[in-house]
Amino acid sequence: MADMFVNAGVVLVVTQSIPTDVDMETQFAEVFSLCILGFTFASIAVAFVLSILVLCLRWAGIDGSPILTLGHGGSPETVSQALKQCAEDMLSISETELASKIRFTNDYDMQTLTKCIDLLAEILDNSSISSNRISTSRINANLVNEQLSDESRGETHEAPAEVAQLENQAE
Repeated sequence: MADMFVNAGVVLVVTQSIPTDVDMETQFAEVFSLCILGFTFASIAVAFVLSILVLCLRWAGIDGSPILTLGHGGSPETVSQALKQCAEDMLSISETELASKIRFTNDYDMQTLTKCIDLLAEILDNSSISSNRISTSRINANLVNEQLSDESRGETHEAPAEVAQLENQAE
C-alpha cells in the first residue's frame, strides 16, 4: 500500500513537471518528502516499541515471540504429529524417486530443505546427520531464553562438543 502511494506521488510529480506554478510544485515536493520521512520514522518507532515490548514480556516470563513472528507456529503436539507423518511418507518413497523430485525444485526450496535437515539434526540429538552437520544459520530463541534463565539461577552448562570443536578450529 505504501508502495502504491509512493508511486502515485512520483507519477504526480512527473506529470506535473511542466512549470506552471513553481511555488506549488516546490511546496508539494516538500510536503511529499516530509510525509515519506514521517512514515519511515513511524515504522522505525513501531519496530522499536514492539522490540521493547517483547523484551519486557520475556523479562516478565511471558513468551513474546508471537509478536515478532506475527503468530504462533503451532502446538508442539500438532507439529510433531505432522512431522512423524511426513517422515513415514518419506520412508515410503524410494531414494531415486525422491532425488528426481528434488531435482526439479528451485534454489530457494533447496535452501529450505537444507535448513529443515539442519533443524532436524539439531532436534534429534542422537541422529546420524547431527554429527555431520553444524548449523550456524539461525538462533533458537527458546534455547537462548532457557540458557538465560539457567544462568540467572546460577546453573551452568557445558558447551556441546561441536561448539568446542568450532572454537578450537577458530583459534
